[in-house]
Amino acid sequence: MKDTLNRISIPGRVVDLLWADDEFFRDVSSHKKITSAGKFPRCDQWCDETGFHMAFALAGYSPKDVTVDIKNNELFISGIGSKLEGSNDQVAAGDEEDDYPLKVPKIGVQQGMIVRGIARRNFKTKYFINPSFDLKKVQASMENGLLEVLVPKKEEEEMISIDIRER
Repeated sequence: MKDTLNRISIPGRVVDLLWADDEFFRDVSSHKKITSAGKFPRCDQWCDETGFHMAFALAGYSPKDVTVDIKNNELFISGIGSKLEGSNDQVAAGDEEDDYPLKVPKIGVQQGMIVRGIARRNFKTKYFINPSFDLKKVQASMENGLLEVLVPKKEEEEMISIDIRER
């Protein structure tokens, strides 16, 4: 994404429609630029009386490989792909994008194949969370490759009126 600001504000009606109107959300999220991004990691989302839940499928990652960060109304989930364990791990030249080490076969092993179907790549994804949820009280846990994030509902805030000065 660009660091320059193209938009300083978004009309509240647009944001309200994104939060509340399923048809409008489907139209926006089906846009080519939006659907081509964000396919990893896969995520389930649901709400109940305790708050907003997110569950991320992160097979091959441990809790030390994953971070959950919060800034304003944004929730960031990022991960560092873990290397396969082995004492003879070497990274092939020009293979910086693939987070898998080059396995050097032992002298006695000359047959077989390697299948790498588990994604262990670096990732960073961002979610804008509805302001009615309290991001300061987020809880995260990870077990068996499933990262679970709970964002509790926020207590009702009162509206603040701003005094208008005459010039």
